Amino acid sequence: MGNTRNSNKLDKTELVCDFEEMILSCPDNYHIDVLSAMYGKIDDRYCYQRHKRVDNCEANSLTTLNQVRKKCNRLQYCSLMAHSKMLGNPCKGIRKYLEVTYRCLRSGHLKVVKAFYGRTTKPYCLDETKDIATTCEVSRATFLVQNRCNEWRNCTFTVNSKMIRDDACRSAFKFLEVLYFCERSGMYIKVYK
Repeated sequence: MGNTRNSNKLDKTELVCDFEEMILSCPDNYHIDVLSAMYGKIDDRYCYQRHKRVDNCEANSLTTLNQVRKKCNRLQYCSLMAHSKMLGNPCKGIRKYLEVTYRCLRSGHLKVVKAFYGRTTKPYCLDETKDIATTCEVSRATFLVQNRCNEWRNCTFTVNSKMIRDDACRSAFKFLEVLYFCERSGMYIKVYK
């Protein structure tokens, strides 16, 4: 098993050399969420190879990340073997390593993907005395809803100008639309208010 480093209290980083086993694990009621993955050699201090100094060799980062996420995301425990057959061979003859940063998320909690607060041409919150052609959007809506709701089992709040603060269209009737993910069910759900 490789080295474990903590970049912050929630994130864990594992590193193993070629043909070594990497173990990612979380406690009960938590699951793995892979944040980043790198296969290659970008730091010569790891997986030392006498007379071969290389520090600029990396497999396709998106492919590596997708492979590791596909194998480990949403599991409590995951075992990976670092090798070029799975991850590509960016520099032949060089001893490479796999470095994965992940966090443990509590299972069955909300993850907000996107939030829209404002007015569009959709037929929500209509007031016939107001101009329905008005369109506007509060740019910070996703950030605000994520801060209130991410990682909670449920989330309830009242949307008002005090919460939003930078109301782009004060006189229009607005609505909040939230696209969120229930970690346990794996379903995307849209909610309208």
